[in-house]
Amino acid sequence: MKKKKKKDKVNLPPPKQKPMHDVDDLLDEAKYGKLTSEEILYVAEKVKASKPGDNTDLYGLLFILGLSGATQYRELVESFLYYPTDPTISGMALKVLFRYWGNDAQRYLNELKAFIKGVSWDKTAKVRLAAIQCTADFLKETPEKELFQLLLDLYKTSNAILLKTSDEQTDESEDAKFWLEVSFTQLAIAVGKGWDDLVGNPGEPVTPLSEEFMLEVVAKAKQIIKNLK
Repeated sequence: MKKKKKKDKVNLPPPKQKPMHDVDDLLDEAKYGKLTSEEILYVAEKVKASKPGDNTDLYGLLFILGLSGATQYRELVESFLYYPTDPTISGMALKVLFRYWGNDAQRYLNELKAFIKGVSWDKTAKVRLAAIQCTADFLKETPEKELFQLLLDLYKTSNAILLKTSDEQTDESEDAKFWLEVSFTQLAIAVGKGWDDLVGNPGEPVTPLSEEFMLEVVAKAKQIIKNLK
């Protein structure tokens, strides 16, 4: 009887170990308020050590600081408000300071308005988008005339472009459609509409907004602006 030939043993590489402080895990913990003070310190040190060209995970790390409510690192986060090499970082820093730590949002109102108007280094409008997404909840609680007007102007400008290019699909019309939707969503929430008014009830198909609804939101925004000093 022949002996079975032994198979050569294949040496597999050891499984990749997750870092002790994995950013995704820390982010999950931050969402549920489970970060320890040691973990928050670790995140802050990683943020401090980052620099343009060597900023792996910086977006997620700033997000973690924002969710954790670690306002003792306010100056650290402020230092990333202007980050031309990666505007998404500026956008996250703004969201942390203006939305997640919103109790002192007025302090960053000038930066918010400047980003909505547009800055030269924000080539792909990432900061502009982040800034606009910060407006609704703030305006709902603290109506501010110029900020309301900026949103309304963006909506009107985008709508005018769409009306002009209604018979053709161009990059300009696609861009206008995007900014119209973004600005209108923020206006609607700011004047008191709910997310259900915009997207419908959970589980139901999303239906296009009626012209009547859109005109109502715009009219309310104009009235609020008129009443503000």
